[in-house]
Amino acid sequence: MIDELNEVLIDYWHQFVHLLPKLFIALIVLAIGLAIANHVSQLLGSRLRKRSHDALLANFLTNFTRWALLLMGYCWPCTSSACRG
Repeated sequence: MIDELNEVLIDYWHQFVHLLPKLFIALIVLAIGLAIANHVSQLLGSRLRKRSHDALLANFLTNFTRWALLLMGYCWPCTSSACRG
């Protein structure tokens, strides 16, 4: 019984260790996507606030752009050919 449990735990550990590089790459891609989305939305927000007379609309468009970029960054890897095969 203990030997079977030990064998299962070792198998789970090997699967986890095999998954770590993919997890690390996914976290790096996520961090890069967050940085790009934040930078682009801040750039757009600063330009919109300078040119717009409506601060509420400028803030809305800035937040909408940020969330749209984050969503695209999240969904794009799942639509690539790497996820299908």
